[in-house]
Amino acid sequence: MAAAKPNRLQSTRKCPCYFHGSRSNARSSSKAVPKKSALRNHCVTSPPDRANHKSARGFPTRKFILQKLAEIREKFQHGEIPLPSFWGGYRVVPASFEFWQGGPARLHDRFLYRRTATAWHIERLAP
Repeated sequence: MAAAKPNRLQSTRKCPCYFHGSRSNARSSSKAVPKKSALRNHCVTSPPDRANHKSARGFPTRKFILQKLAEIREKFQHGEIPLPSFWGGYRVVPASFEFWQGGPARLHDRFLYRRTATAWHIERLAP
């Protein structure tokens, strides 16, 4: 089964961005990166991360995941983990970010950061 995220990126080139624990929104686009860039990313991740390239699928239990990790560590302890032929990546190109902090009586502090060709512009928004 094909993953939904890559298929959506290929068809729309739009990429939502989420910042855990923050009150923010982002608008961005995405662009497929060449295999060489995917390989560069592959080389900086840890070996278990590289070997478990199908992490988007479900796993039955935590014990199963830990067993698979032990197998991967054993299998690749003395060698490089090959880059899967289907592996690639996308570069996220942000267009704007909106950050806000809640205030009393709904007087929130909101800022919009917009990217132009040469710089980021900051605008204060209405609460």
